[in-house]
Amino acid sequence: MLASPPRHGDPNGGVHSWLFRISRHLHAHRTPDEIFDLLDACLFDCGRYVPAGEIRAAIDHSRVCAWNGQNSTQAVLRLKQWPDCDPRLRQQVIEETSRALVDLWEASSIRFDDNDEACRWVVQQLFPKEALICVGTKKNLPLTAPLGQLLSQLPAFQFIVPSPMTKTIGKNQGGEDSVRCLDSTGERRFLIVEFDEGSLDDQAALLWHLSLYGPLVLVVHSGAKSLHGWFACTGVEQQLVREFFHYACRLGADNHNWTRCQFVRMPSGTRDDGNRQSIYFFAPELLK
Repeated sequence: MLASPPRHGDPNGGVHSWLFRISRHLHAHRTPDEIFDLLDACLFDCGRYVPAGEIRAAIDHSRVCAWNGQNSTQAVLRLKQWPDCDPRLRQQVIEETSRALVDLWEASSIRFDDNDEACRWVVQQLFPKEALICVGTKKNLPLTAPLGQLLSQLPAFQFIVPSPMTKTIGKNQGGEDSVRCLDSTGERRFLIVEFDEGSLDDQAALLWHLSLYGPLVLVVHSGAKSLHGWFACTGVEQQLVREFFHYACRLGADNHNWTRCQFVRMPSGTRDDGNRQSIYFFAPELLK
């Protein structure tokens, strides 16, 4: 890595990001002063002047997520981007909200039995009829096709991407063809907030609280231990969506669901153990 510094303006990543990335790796092997000397020596021919302050800042900022032989790049990005759960805030919100799963059920505009027709009808409300959607019986078996073509099969799937797709095949971050990747996923239509810790009543209280800040359209039970709250965000400014999700993470939400191509549970779909993924709440009147 030291022997291959980028040139200024490199489309695959510039000098600034390279400084952070390599500093993160060097913390395990060198002192900050030694790291500075190494980086400074490597950048004499990078195509621009690199001030000492920029190098020092990269070394300092990368210390919090320094490589230790175990953490992955994805884990580091999540660490930098989203906060940990704040147990005190989470418990305060649960106590002050005083709502439970039954309250979500009673507040639902429509109530469903767990059956195939419920699955088909709800998905048709969530997506435009001409949309390309991505579904899967398993996470490693994605299938992208027009909603109309998949309609009869929907209840058999465990997973769905909560945003329409733009094409059936895209390029993943490794440059390989992929059915489910960011390149093939369209504009975010729903932000999914999933809580998988605490009782279902606690999770319901947290989703009820978050509905004060964003339109809660759907709540799906995973068929195991968690609730998935679908919040509509079509046309909402990205920064507002990010701030909302930041707050949800402080309440214990799973930060993986920020990724637009992340699979979530199919409403009234079927888990691989045969359990239905029940719909506890649906408010189609909030859909645009």
